[in-house]
Amino acid sequence: MEKQRTLMLVDDQLESLQTLVLFLDVHAPEYKIIQLRDGHKALEVAAQKELDLLILDWELGGFDGPDVLRAFRKSALSPNIPVIIFSGKMTSLENLKSAFDASAIDFVRKPFDGAELLARVRALLKTWDIFQENELLLKQLAQEQEQRFEREKADMETRLDNLKQKLLAQSSMGLSDSFRIEGIRKAIDEALRSGPDKMRQALLDIRSELSSGVKVVQWSDFEMQMTEVHPDFFKRLLQRYPDLTLKDVKVCSFLRLNLNTKEIASMMSVGEQTVRQTRYRIRQKMGLGHDDSLHKALMDI
Repeated sequence: MEKQRTLMLVDDQLESLQTLVLFLDVHAPEYKIIQLRDGHKALEVAAQKELDLLILDWELGGFDGPDVLRAFRKSALSPNIPVIIFSGKMTSLENLKSAFDASAIDFVRKPFDGAELLARVRALLKTWDIFQENELLLKQLAQEQEQRFEREKADMETRLDNLKQKLLAQSSMGLSDSFRIEGIRKAIDEALRSGPDKMRQALLDIRSELSSGVKVVQWSDFEMQMTEVHPDFFKRLLQRYPDLTLKDVKVCSFLRLNLNTKEIASMMSVGEQTVRQTRYRIRQKMGLGHDDSLHKALMDI
């Protein structure tokens, strides 16, 4: 069942008020009417009851309609409803402007035509319904967008964490491979110092070791994985800071994954001091101040 609409009529002239109430009772019985003759009392009632529309006389015995309306917008339980101001004296263009400046939606001159006023009331209520429906729809869309953003953010964080763990694992494997390579190098040195027979056997052993496969972290592999997670990161980074070198870009991408200096050093097979120096140069090229966060600047790209 449709909710009954509540209209508040405020006019200090009893005859005018009764005429309007009688007309609405006859031609619009679906509306619940609250009739008052005092602006202060109207504000008290409006602070306690939900209303759908307010019809307000301009002259209210020292408390003008526009002033009542301004107070109504601040204190009413339904402060945003449409308001019609009507008047028999304050009918100039300046008065009309004052009414609209006070946030009236419509202005009617007395003596009013009942049928015209009712048509305006119904049109305003219909417009108010559409506005509320659109406002609700916008809120729902905003909530859905926020939820979708949170889901995408969580998915992105998961993918970033997976990529970071994968890179760290590959770095660890690369470190292990470094020891294997060093062992192979020593074996070659030993073979070169031995006789031909032993050298042949040593070289066969070395070839077997190499055939087992040495897995090395390749930048191209990382770049491809990083692009899957952040499709435009490298493009935007170099567009904003074209002076960055490949080494700078690598460090930036590792920082974007929240790797620390030690992890980056291991990833790039360099010392931690080298990473710190590279970070310092990156900050200079990006124009960051002492208190600016490099990590935050990269996160914003």
